[in-house]
Amino acid sequence: GAGSGLPPRNLTPRGLVLNLGRGYWAAFDTDLLRVAAVWRGTGVTPRALAPGSYHNPDRKTPGGQSPAPEPDGTVWLSNGIYPGWQVGARPAFEDPREPAPTPEEIGRGPLPVSIGRFDAVRHVRNGVVLEYTAGAAAVREWMAVEGEGDHPSIVRYFSVGPSREPQWLVLGVKTPDVSVSLCKAPGAHALLESIPMAVVGGVSGDASPAGADVWVLRLAPRSEAVEFCVALTDGPAGAAPARRNVPTEAPVQRWPQEVTSRITASQARAPYVVDHVALPVENPWRRNLRMGDIQFLADGTGVGDPRRGCLDDPRAARTGWHGQMAALRLRPARAADAGRPR
Repeated sequence: GAGSGLPPRNLTPRGLVLNLGRGYWAAFDTDLLRVAAVWRGTGVTPRALAPGSYHNPDRKTPGGQSPAPEPDGTVWLSNGIYPGWQVGARPAFEDPREPAPTPEEIGRGPLPVSIGRFDAVRHVRNGVVLEYTAGAAAVREWMAVEGEGDHPSIVRYFSVGPSREPQWLVLGVKTPDVSVSLCKAPGAHALLESIPMAVVGGVSGDASPAGADVWVLRLAPRSEAVEFCVALTDGPAGAAPARRNVPTEAPVQRWPQEVTSRITASQARAPYVVDHVALPVENPWRRNLRMGDIQFLADGTGVGDPRRGCLDDPRAARTGWHGQMAALRLRPARAADAGRPR
């Protein structure tokens, strides 16, 4: 939920829920390039099609914008429906995207490329790095929980490329007990500011509570990349967190185990035959497997979903499944079958 004093209109059709560790979470809106919410708790409520379908497979999500997953815990900060990165003299707290046929519909897709575009989620040694463009600047962002004791901080670390225009990072509306602090590298012209945002009428407006302040960060035009970080602390701001580089180290393999399952190859000689591939229902990844499809390639191999295995020996009757992959590759059980549909 929005929580007292936070923007009430904050639906995120496409977002990444990031587990920052130690019970802290952040939701990043990949369409608007904004942090939709930051909170402490146990993740999100399981009110969605994916978790619900395991218990009620015949029940689909009803029309409309509810029910939907919500932060399960205490929200520290959130944003309304406006871009998280902007350029120009001052930020605007409205949705710049073309309205949908139904004006109340929030799922309008990504921002125009001139404003920004989400590129990738990159796994690194200490979590994930978000990669996107804001205006003409390439951005790499990493979030982490820093500090010990009763008042740790959620820190957003940034590496932002050059820009000919001033840029605004819209941090969001915070609760009264949360403080905001900035750490920056020498020469990084970054300035924190809070902007009072009056109630904006109409569907496109954010309709935030009267008197709400939106915290923003202004980056001056520059010819070189800059690095900085912003910390959210539940309590008075202490010393600014030490600036750290956005990590680039490759991640440790999360699921090194491999399990095998049996393949029963068809003995038929018909133009189309069916092989039976047993799914590794019991697996160390504790995952339910759902086969999506199998597509055959020109070399006779097939690509399927959701796990990957290889038949390195054409005579093999078993396949290996690897938890870090999301495809199943099979080679023909017999060399003579390379051109046959299966």
